[in-house]
Amino acid sequence: MYSVVRATLDDQEPVISFLLQHLGGQEDSYRRIFRFRSHLGIDETNCPPPGFCIKEEDGSIAGFIGFLVSRPAWVTDRWLVNMTSWAVSAKARGLSLKLLLEATRQENWIITNYSATEAVQAILPRFQFHQIDNAEVSVSTVAPSLFGGGGELCSFAWDKRQSIISTTLMKTEFYSNTLMQVPS
Repeated sequence: MYSVVRATLDDQEPVISFLLQHLGGQEDSYRRIFRFRSHLGIDETNCPPPGFCIKEEDGSIAGFIGFLVSRPAWVTDRWLVNMTSWAVSAKARGLSLKLLLEATRQENWIITNYSATEAVQAILPRFQFHQIDNAEVSVSTVAPSLFGGGGELCSFAWDKRQSIISTTLMKTEFYSNTLMQVPS
């Protein structure tokens, strides 16, 4: 029996082990999912979780979708939630879409995905996500790194209606289920 639950900081080590086993990659990258909110001074009791987990009856992790959460000064009633590190074990694969469904059910989240794989790109439109890549103006700058080590190239793009459609730290496809309005 499996259950889909909000991940907590207590899930950090088992989730990191699970992601390393199923996705490979670097441990520190997965650790950032859980550290991200502390760098922004976000109180965990008042914000989206670091992700959702599929847990087995014994509490072991069978799936995870991570979130990098922020709230710009001009957005006071919603959270910006970027999806990251989505993996599900073969035995729980039937519940993989339930992780995404749980996220899309949240009323005050603007959900984005800056790094969707081809498989995820095929899934997101079925959950009311729209590819947004019709930028007309791009501005690049160096933003200070949240995790030390200098700055990172950061680009912003606007569409004809002056809505921010992309803020990214890398060149990749951008998906969102909501457009953010640029402050007046």
